[in-house]
Amino acid sequence: MSLNYGAEMMIRSGISRRITTAEAMRVLETAKEAGLAQTGDNVQRKVTYLCSCCGCCCGMIQAIKDYDIRNAIVSSNWIMDVDLAKCKGCGKCVKACPVDAIDLVEEGQGDEKRKWAVFDAGMCLGCGVCYSACEFGAITMRSRERRVFTPETVFDRMVSMAIERGKLANLLFDEPERLSHRAIGRVLAVLEKSPPFKAAMAIKPLRSTFMNAIIKGAKRSSGEIGNVVG
Repeated sequence: MSLNYGAEMMIRSGISRRITTAEAMRVLETAKEAGLAQTGDNVQRKVTYLCSCCGCCCGMIQAIKDYDIRNAIVSSNWIMDVDLAKCKGCGKCVKACPVDAIDLVEEGQGDEKRKWAVFDAGMCLGCGVCYSACEFGAITMRSRERRVFTPETVFDRMVSMAIERGKLANLLFDEPERLSHRAIGRVLAVLEKSPPFKAAMAIKPLRSTFMNAIIKGAKRSSGEIGNVVG
């Protein structure tokens, strides 16, 4: 499903139709019943798409499974948890997980043999598909200890990706005439929310005393990056 300006563009192109909120919710319920995982535009405002993905056809999920590109999809702020007292080791969650993050382990022999589910926390998307698949109430979704950073806007997401890939200088200087004071302010806001090391590495290639001075000033109150850059 496309939303906001993404939906408007596709509707104007004649390749999509407008649906009501009730219809959209029915689509999501159908996708949930089919065991599909919802992924969406990684922004807080003006999300442009919501996709229902399976583990066999989604290109992003295939990148995770086949090439171990774990940041192909940004996880949610939730992660699965297994209640060993309730887990029967049936394996339904293993089959349901779109990224193969769950496995079964067993111990004992004969009547004493027991199986239970274990998961890779670094692989888990927090999609909740396993929760829906479990018939014994053994799986719950809990908050991650460290919250995932979700950019506020599409521009913030582009800046965050540029910082992650060491391409902030390219983003700033490819077309500098298009960057307003507001855009520069958004860049600094994203830098403030970035881990100190990543932010320091991002501004190093800029080789700009002016830029460093601005960032130091913006960080002076927190003291997180000023010390690293200085």
